[in-house]
Amino acid sequence: MAIDQATADYEREQEKRAALQDAWADWHEHETSESLSQPLPPVCAQCVNWQADRRLYLADGSTQLSPGYCAARAAADLPQMSQEYAERCRFYEEDCPF
Repeated sequence: MAIDQATADYEREQEKRAALQDAWADWHEHETSESLSQPLPPVCAQCVNWQADRRLYLADGSTQLSPGYCAARAAADLPQMSQEYAERCRFYEEDCPF
């Protein structure tokens, strides 16, 4: 009798485990399919020409934050554009760090 009860408990646990794994698989498929189907648009900070913000140390001991900028646009004496402009920028080349 104890063996029958243990077998029944084991089968119930296996059913719960299978249901939980199915639910997790459905959730995982839903989450990953949405994130992969909508690629993020490029931004200037992902470009090889982008110079990140940096802290400048002044002679009087104070510091000032220099904002990030596009080195290619600066070298060509063109105005700096917003981060979203990367999609249309002719200088944009994605930086692949690996």
